[in-house]
Amino acid sequence: MKKRWIVLLGLLLLIVCVYAKGIRVKPFPADLDKATTMILQSGNTGTRITITDPEEIQNVRDMMEKRFYLTQRISPRGGWTYRIIFEAENEEILLDVTVGEGTFKHDNVIYFPGDHKLWDYMQTYDDVFNQTAR
Repeated sequence: MKKRWIVLLGLLLLIVCVYAKGIRVKPFPADLDKATTMILQSGNTGTRITITDPEEIQNVRDMMEKRFYLTQRISPRGGWTYRIIFEAENEEILLDVTVGEGTFKHDNVIYFPGDHKLWDYMQTYDDVFNQTAR
């Protein structure tokens, strides 16, 4: 009985701390079913790479599309390392995110996917970003 109360008290304390930090659980911010183009951009060089291969677009979608994310609202900030823009066939922007190590940001909200897969993927293009910028 005592153990149960300690566990419940611990969970309540965790919830209060998370709530005080502004961390919330949110659904994925976009429906990317219509994405036909993905634009990768380096924040250091400004170089853009356009990808239209459906398999590669799906691979990145699989890294990002979870049902829910831990999120935290932030004040608007400048500066970013990587950016991904998903566009539909008519060039309508479906999602525009900046990618950080273990996070991505959209509309002043940080999404915490729980891994660095997206960051690692973007780093595979660093040589292309840097060569193209010269």
